[in-house]
Amino acid sequence: MIILFEDRKERKEQFISNNEQFPLISESSMDCSNLLELNDYLKNNFKDAKVILLHKSYEFKDKTITPENFKTASQTALNVPVVMFSGGSNSNLIHERVFITAEVNSGVMYKNLRLFHDEYQRTGTPNIPLLVYGANYRVNQLMEIQAKINLYFFNRRSTEMLNENDVEEIMDITDAITSENEKNKLDKMWNWIEGKGVENVTIGAVLSLVQRMINQL
Repeated sequence: MIILFEDRKERKEQFISNNEQFPLISESSMDCSNLLELNDYLKNNFKDAKVILLHKSYEFKDKTITPENFKTASQTALNVPVVMFSGGSNSNLIHERVFITAEVNSGVMYKNLRLFHDEYQRTGTPNIPLLVYGANYRVNQLMEIQAKINLYFFNRRSTEMLNENDVEEIMDITDAITSENEKNKLDKMWNWIEGKGVENVTIGAVLSLVQRMINQL
């Protein structure tokens, strides 16, 4: 199931006016009254969860339970990703431990929720990038990664050579890629860099390789 914690009902109803069209979404509330019991509460009440969508400012009855520690408890007790959404959030994938999670703008999330729900219904696997980036999630995800890499190198010349710190930073940026096809392309890029030697590869060459990955989609 897709578990939705949304405390702004009017916003949800703008996008989901007919719950029967989303049979795999369970809109839930939290009655746990003790932070120390949260893990057991989650295991007992949400054992069918595959992914949790949580409003970033959700208010729990027990004020010691916050969205952040609820997220941590859910990922520990249920072994599922938790996507945080908010009207003020920028859409962004996050690689946390073994999970690909996200923070996503509320409007973007609800806009993509039909696609996300229907693919989950078809495959049984929650596609977090699809929820964040929409139908063209592979291109949009790579373009976001390209923007982050460009920002990292913004004050350096394209003719400058890479160093080991650069490689680690690019690896961190690209770590959230989930598509096996794009992962394979990245592996080829790293193999090429390793073969030439980091000190022999220019920043411009890396930027060009990432652009080529986008153009091939």
